[in-house]
Amino acid sequence: MVSHQPPELQINLVEDIFPSAAELDTILDELSPDPIDSSIAVLDGLLPTTFTSKCKVSKATSADRQGFSPYARIVNGLSLAFLEDRQLAKHNLWALRHLIALSLFAQDSKNTIGMSRNVSPVFNEKATEMLLEDVVDRVRQISVYLFRFVNVAGAGGDNNDDSVWRREVVQRFLAAPPMKQVAREGFSDAQGFLFDIISHAKKDALRDTRILKIVLESLLVDGANDTEADLWIQLARKLEKTCQFSFQFAAMEQWS
Repeated sequence: MVSHQPPELQINLVEDIFPSAAELDTILDELSPDPIDSSIAVLDGLLPTTFTSKCKVSKATSADRQGFSPYARIVNGLSLAFLEDRQLAKHNLWALRHLIALSLFAQDSKNTIGMSRNVSPVFNEKATEMLLEDVVDRVRQISVYLFRFVNVAGAGGDNNDDSVWRREVVQRFLAAPPMKQVAREGFSDAQGFLFDIISHAKKDALRDTRILKIVLESLLVDGANDTEADLWIQLARKLEKTCQFSFQFAAMEQWS
């Protein structure tokens, strides 16, 4: 792997080999945000059983012989690099959104193999169930590690209340005027990651709402105290006025 580079070869693997965070965000945002089939709602309670797609889901273009589109190859490459170098993963938290997105694409494709309506924007029919499962498993391994890191880093050693860092992010959104851009400045890396995930979900795309659900369920695996839960509920109610899907997910039910 490139991470095993000779001392005289100075390479920043992510910055020098892979597209930037902004470039990868653009690629993902150009892909359909909707599930490839409404039947997936049976497996994901967040999804409506019927919905009107805002854009047509197109088949994966320029797929390789394994059925991976350029986006899938890039993010899959990141997952392989991160699995080998955990420090690299910790220094590129922005990529976790894309890892989760790729896992969702892979899981959806896996769940609809053999169906005539299985049209994934990142995997074509050459992507076997085994390959798709490998993607899901690898992302799961990296995610468990990174979510643990984010929670520890966010808390910053505060053993009394490890929710402070998350509450500060939510309060920033609550204090912002409706429909106004929220400032990101002054946040730690962990807070910046959570801020970005919420910001993407505010765009009201089903994919990013599903990502937000996964992130919050992982960060709040031990639950939320009353103060934090109340803030999340306030934010959910605030965003319900402008977003059809954002924050309307199963994890919120335990706070209602």
